[in-house]
Amino acid sequence: MNLVEFLENLSQQNVELWVENDKLRYRAPKEALTPILLNQIKQHKTEIVDFLSEDFDSSKSYPLSYGQQGLWFMYKLAPHSAAYNIAFTVRICSHLNIPALQRALETLVARHPTLRTKFSQGDGAPFQEIHESQEVYIETIDASSWDEDKLTKEAIAAYKHPFDLSLGVMRVTLFTLSSQEYVLLLVIHHIAVDGFSFGIILNELRLLYE
Repeated sequence: MNLVEFLENLSQQNVELWVENDKLRYRAPKEALTPILLNQIKQHKTEIVDFLSEDFDSSKSYPLSYGQQGLWFMYKLAPHSAAYNIAFTVRICSHLNIPALQRALETLVARHPTLRTKFSQGDGAPFQEIHESQEVYIETIDASSWDEDKLTKEAIAAYKHPFDLSLGVMRVTLFTLSSQEYVLLLVIHHIAVDGFSFGIILNELRLLYE
């Protein structure tokens, strides 16, 4: 088994690896981190760090995984559907440090290549591009004059807004009700994350903001 196959095997077991300050970090379900697997990761540590530290060539395309191919087919079949939009909404009843939230999101995107991935089609086949960087835009909406019905309606509309996967896989919307109350909406397309990895991303965002 070569290094790429080893990393793909880890990914299938929901083992996430990344490099932070030149050190290898990992996160996974407890049942996945067996002593044998941990030993294999330690044995390949230097190779993994070198591989993950390489800059991705944004002009180079990569094939879609089997699961991504299915999601791409559904996306092309119903491009206006929100069926594969995964969302998290939270009401914040305190002061929100928006610059700190922006920095947390930028760090999150820098850490996870999947959040810097764009999907397109060429010569009849879909492909993905992992970019070295990806700008994070927080759409800020003044909702101070809205009632709860309008807020709910607008939040649902923002969630259901279709993705253009050639532009990105993540959206962030911040509804400002007052200086002490906000509703934050984070939407990511399922082609980039699943339920487990979405939970990891949310937890990391919370820790990065704190």
